[in-house]
Order: sequence, then C-alpha cells, then structure tokens
Amino acid sequence: MLSSRAALATMLVINAVAVGIAVALLGAREFDLEVYRVGARTWLDGGDLYGPMLVDFVGASFPFTYPPVSAPLFVPLALLPRAVAGTLVIVVSAVLAVAVAYRVLLSLDAFPGDRRKRLLVASALCTAALEFEPFRATLMAGQVNVVLMALVVFDCLVPAPRWPRGLLIGIAAAIKLTPAVFVLYLLLRRDFRAALTAGLSFLAVTAVGVAVAPGESARYWLDLMWRTDRPGSPVYAGNQSLRGLLARFGLTGSTQTLLWALASLLVLVLAVLAMRRLAPPAALVANAAAGLLISPISWTHHWVWVLPAILVLAAGRRWYCAGLLTAAVLLGPLLPVPNTGLVELDWTWWQHLLGNSYVELAVLGLAVTALSRRPSPAPLAPPQPRQPQPSGG
Repeated sequence: MLSSRAALATMLVINAVAVGIAVALLGAREFDLEVYRVGARTWLDGGDLYGPMLVDFVGASFPFTYPPVSAPLFVPLALLPRAVAGTLVIVVSAVLAVAVAYRVLLSLDAFPGDRRKRLLVASALCTAALEFEPFRATLMAGQVNVVLMALVVFDCLVPAPRWPRGLLIGIAAAIKLTPAVFVLYLLLRRDFRAALTAGLSFLAVTAVGVAVAPGESARYWLDLMWRTDRPGSPVYAGNQSLRGLLARFGLTGSTQTLLWALASLLVLVLAVLAMRRLAPPAALVANAAAGLLISPISWTHHWVWVLPAILVLAAGRRWYCAGLLTAAVLLGPLLPVPNTGLVELDWTWWQHLLGNSYVELAVLGLAVTALSRRPSPAPLAPPQPRQPQPSGG
C-alpha cells in the first residue's frame, strides 16, 4: 500500500496530467473567455462594450453580459495571447476547485488532524470533477464560475478571515450579479455586519465601474440588466433554472412570469427552512441551489456548486444521494435529449424528465431537507475560530 505522502504525490501528478490534457484540448478555444477579452479590448479602445463581440474562431458574435466594472478586470487576460489566457483560466480554475474542496472538507471536520489525507481527497475529487458536466462546460467556455464560487466559499466558511466577512461576496456580486444571493446565508446566521459589508463592497466596486465607464454603467444598470433574455433564449436546455423549465413547456408572457414568481417564492421558503437546520457548508450549498433555481438564466456551467454538494452528501453518509448527483452531473442534461433551435418545445415527457435534471434534483433536495423530520445535528450558526490546542508537556 502507498503511504499517505506517496498517495498524495501520485494524485497531484494525476491531477496535473488531467489539467494538462484539458489545456491541450481547450486552451485556445474558450468562446466565453474570448468574449471577455474582446470586451476588455473594446473598453480600452473606447468602443461599445455592449455591442456584439465577434469571436473569430467561432465565426459568431456574442453579447458582453457582465457589469461594466468587470471589463477592466479582464484587461490582463486581453493582453495575453489567446492560448496563454485560456491556459491560465483552466489552471486557476483547477487549483481553486481543489482549494474549495479542501475548505469544505475542513468545515465538515472531515479527517480531523490529517491535512494530507484531506488534500488527497480534495485533489482526487477535483480530478474526477473535470468530467462533471458543469466543470466540462466551464472549462470549454473559459468561464469564471469556479473563481466566483471560491470567493463565496472562503468568505463564508473561513472561521476567522483576515478580511471583513462579506467583502468577497460583495466583490463577486459586483463582477457577476448572481453571488448577491449569498447575502441570505449571512442574514440567516445573523451576521448582519457581514451582510452590510457585502452590500458596501458591492457598491464600492460598482462605483469604480461608474467612474471608469459612466456611459456603459448607466446603460447597463438602467436597461440591459433587466433584459433577462439577453444572455440567450431561456428555452435552451442549457438553462437549468425554474424559468427555463417553464419556458420549455411553452409558457410565455405573463403566465410564465407569474408561475416563475410563485415557484421562486416557494423555492426561497424551502431554502430558508432547509438552511436553518443545516451546518454552514450544507447551508451554503442550499443557498447556491436556491439562487441557481431562481435566476432567470442558470447555464449548466453555473452549477459548479455540485462539487461542495457531493462532499456534503458524502460527509453525511448519504451515499445514494451523492451517487445519484454524481451520475446526473457526469451525464448532464444536454447529452440525452435534443436541444438548441427551440426543439425543446417539442420534448416528450421523458425528455423533460432528463432535460430538466438539475432543476428537479435541486428542488427535490431543498424540499426533502426542509420538510425532513430528521433532527439537525449542527444548525446554521456563525463559524467560530478554532481554539488553539494545548501543547504537550
């Protein structure tokens, strides 16, 4: 048998090889990353940030959908060669995925006192996670979802951060609005100072965007932000949200909006009930699930939160649930069903079942947790700093 040190070294090598393969296959083909890079260059040149962004190797144009302050943040990637920028995004995402898994395991008190084994498990899971559909989609697109998840996880789960708690959530929300949903986590643990910090940091970063791009900021916040179909058609199967599910059933207009609002309210209630009875890592996953469900557009690559979800389920010895979720994200909702070109409107019942899998599993998980009579061993509470251990002798 390998020693734990040898096993860890072997797994890190395997992880590096897997990342290397991903770089070789995808390092210069991430179309979303190219939109960010073109957007940053457009901002530098004083062009129209919210006009069509041509991705030359795809031969199509895509919209820049992030707040204006994100454009300057992508300038370093825009100044690098495409292949170097793509490689950097993949490597950073892989490293941060391991860091997220390690932090979640630490918060779950898994393998107490054995950091090497904890790192081994985190590295092994993240190597496997490269085959999870949300991670495949993230790497293929050159998305920043893992970076945003890491900001939220470290802000919420580090017991005594060196920064004001809430700061990282506010920054993440200013870059891409959806992380703002994690203020709910801070409010439910009665950390009102952290919630206020998140709001203030969001406003501060957004103010920087207004200062460097006043015209684009006015256009985005007063108009474009409210166009929920601007990132793409909600009917597309890649949109795994409540609104996407309703759209694929052919519902439109006020009927869709009303049902979406009612379903979102129900999900929010279930999430609050579930989070109140869960320990911090599980509560954070429940918060993420609710946010992804309620958001008008939640592309499959947004669902990278399956990584901490699987860890939470495994730590609670819910092996069947962990296995079911793993199988679902290995397959993904797109592979087994026809999609794109509005063909989703003609799905059969079993295609709806498979093609809405992320939505269905998330709603089911929230409902079962919220309505379960099983006692909660460690309800949501503010994380406490670890107490120093007395030295021997």
